[in-house]
Amino acid sequence: MSSSYSDSGLDTRSYQGGGEYWYDVGGGGTVSGGFSATNVDHMIYTFDTSATYADGVWSETGSATVTDLLNSDSDYSAGSQSYAYNYSGTPSLGEEGDWAWSGGSGTSSGVGEATWKKSGTAPYSRTDNATYAVSGTRGESVDQKLSYSYTILASISDGAWALSGTGDNEAKGTAGTSYSGSGSFSSGGFSSFSSENGGASGSRSKATLDFTLRSGLGGHQRLGQHFARLLEESDF
Repeated sequence: MSSSYSDSGLDTRSYQGGGEYWYDVGGGGTVSGGFSATNVDHMIYTFDTSATYADGVWSETGSATVTDLLNSDSDYSAGSQSYAYNYSGTPSLGEEGDWAWSGGSGTSSGVGEATWKKSGTAPYSRTDNATYAVSGTRGESVDQKLSYSYTILASISDGAWALSGTGDNEAKGTAGTSYSGSGSFSSGGFSSFSSENGGASGSRSKATLDFTLRSGLGGHQRLGQHFARLLEESDF
């Protein structure tokens, strides 16, 4: 006695939304802004299974193909990010009814950038307690930008997903300062009113980081979760 089962389908899930965000940065300050996000996830699957009854025992065999395609894009006040991946795996059903990855491959990639700006002023004063005293206002402004990109490759090795990839991360910024003040000066019977102003701008910083993801770092979690959900819904 024997039986067989085959199935195929497409499962699409999408999300689009937006809103406001804020968080504390210490010192009584907060960062706030708006965001929007779009996420589209396609899962394509096929199943072919068979069961044979002999000598009072059922034995099962089968194969499946599961493909996961996702694109995600987000924009927010300070920057943007996007990522995409395309993974396809081929699980096989053993005689004891256990599914295991027999093959698969995939790629994923992402890019993003974020910009921070801050500026402020504060009073200052300086004196030698004898000949001069000056007070005024000093200011500071800082612009920083962070950008990144990465690519990850995946394949099946000894029944498990192995990952490898490369990426880079760059941070750069500019800073400027200013001051403006006034006061008095006196020495040897001479006295006068004095003023001062100045500052510096164009101070730049840049740092880059290249990184490599070594192979053998585990499985592709999303594809495994999709496949487990399919098995649960299909009651294999």
